[in-house]
Amino acid sequence: MKKTTNKEQFEAIGEYLKEKRIKKGLSQIDVAKVLDCKSQFISNWERGLCTPPWDYLKTIVRMYGISEKEIMEFLIKEHERMVRKNLGFKTKKK
Repeated sequence: MKKTTNKEQFEAIGEYLKEKRIKKGLSQIDVAKVLDCKSQFISNWERGLCTPPWDYLKTIVRMYGISEKEIMEFLIKEHERMVRKNLGFKTKKK
C-alpha cells in the first residue's frame, strides 16, 4: 500500500490555487503584493513544496473569488482521498 505524502497533498492544493489565480488574471507578483510576501512563496505553494498559512489562504480565497462551499468541498475531498489511500481503502467513484 502506497501512502500519500505531504508533497502529494501540497501538489493538489497548489495546482488548484494556481488554476484559480490564472483564471482571475493575476500574476504571482500581484498575489505577493496583496499578501505582503515574496512571489517565491506563492511559487512554492503552486509547485507543491508547501501550503499557504491559513490566514493567507483566507485572503487568497476572497481574492480569487472562491466560494466557501467550493473551497470546503475541495479541501474535504482532498483530505478524504489522502485518508482512504493511507488506510488502503478503495477510492470513491466520482
